[in-house]
Amino acid sequence: MGEAISEQEPPSKREQYEIMNSRLSWFRDNAERYTQNNRVRLFGTEQEYLIVDNELNLKPGSGKELIESASSVWTSEMGSWQLEMVLGPYELDNKALSLLTAETTHHKKALTIMANDGDSHVLGIGLMPKLDLEEIANGKDIFSPNPRYALSAYYFKEKGAGKTTIHTKDHHKFILEDEKAMTLINSIHVNLQATNEKEAMKLFNYSQMLVPVFVALSANSGIINGKELAMRGYQVKMFEEVDFDMERNVPRAGLFPSYITSMEHYFSTALLFAPIYKPSPTEVCEDLGMISFKQAEGSYFPWVRLRTGETPNNHLRIEFRPIAMQPSSEESAALIQFYMMNVLAMTQREDTLLPFDLVKENLRSAMSKGMNATLWWKNGDIITRIPVSQYINYAIEESIEFGIRNNYLQESDIHRFELVKARAQRRISPADVLIRKTKEKNFSTALEEYSDHSMADRAYIHARGKHRI
Repeated sequence: MGEAISEQEPPSKREQYEIMNSRLSWFRDNAERYTQNNRVRLFGTEQEYLIVDNELNLKPGSGKELIESASSVWTSEMGSWQLEMVLGPYELDNKALSLLTAETTHHKKALTIMANDGDSHVLGIGLMPKLDLEEIANGKDIFSPNPRYALSAYYFKEKGAGKTTIHTKDHHKFILEDEKAMTLINSIHVNLQATNEKEAMKLFNYSQMLVPVFVALSANSGIINGKELAMRGYQVKMFEEVDFDMERNVPRAGLFPSYITSMEHYFSTALLFAPIYKPSPTEVCEDLGMISFKQAEGSYFPWVRLRTGETPNNHLRIEFRPIAMQPSSEESAALIQFYMMNVLAMTQREDTLLPFDLVKENLRSAMSKGMNATLWWKNGDIITRIPVSQYINYAIEESIEFGIRNNYLQESDIHRFELVKARAQRRISPADVLIRKTKEKNFSTALEEYSDHSMADRAYIHARGKHRI
């Protein structure tokens, strides 16, 4: 890992701001030209999976082995047992969400077949529920060969948080050294294109408001080694704790500190953090300014990020990061669909935003209580607290109406909202199902059912109100 670390000095703060301003001018010229000539909205997703053995323990080195034979949609993540599926960009029309579901299912099935040949299994889960702490602490094959992740691992080990402590409901503790907790957290990232800068501000700010809703709705862990955790959305706390900038005494992760008023506002905040990774001396790159600008984008990890691209086709977009990885392709697609339709519908409103302090309070409630949380909600001039399940029911109706009216959804897409409704009506998430099954049977049996997706399928996909969980 040491060979990948560059000794090249990062740009000064003044140089970084000059780079930012030049790239923003470049972006604005190209984005305006692109938007005038192309009205199509693009989106893409990233989905993270764990590789486990027949006993459902993490399998070190498995990611590097599989990536050599897997489709190009797969990339290696920070754990040598963790792979990410990158799909898109798709044009957001009434066929896109069905295509996303089909491609997710196909690529995951192909990887699962390869993994099974090597006595491995592909596990879609928010936080690894079974782990050998000694193996994590002493393993020599933890990180992937990806230079960026090797540099990130080095940064967090040398300058980041020291320990991550996971508390169980019965006051037990799991302690992970350095950056190793990052290799256990799996999420879905949704990249949604903004058609202009004004819309980007709305998408970003409304996405900030939606973070607590999707933390509660997607909670997909809740248990480690058979012990129920103190929080439903524990991966949120873990990510904030491990991605800590000791020099500034602030986290690199979490909610962005406020709503944003401009792109300069966002990137000025991002530039407060020293870039984690730098181009190596052997890296071929004609535009070091772009590399430095992308470091500002890629070295700061709020739950909602503003991203730009090197070409107009990949220009301004919102990256929504708080959705925990889901057990099945259909469940993942349902939450992706719900987020995109809901946040796009919100941009059509004239409502003012919920006070940001209340958004932070909502996130604490969602992390702690999951689908039993109550959240602050704004309806016109009225601000009140309602169950998260009630908010979801309101949002679903708005999302369906918006999606059909704008030709983003077809009738066959509507059934995915039934999955979301089932969670809201029963106030349960996959974490709740795994915990309950563990208590009814035993941890190993519950996890085996989970890994085969049979539990999730019975509980949600085929439920649609017909079967009780």
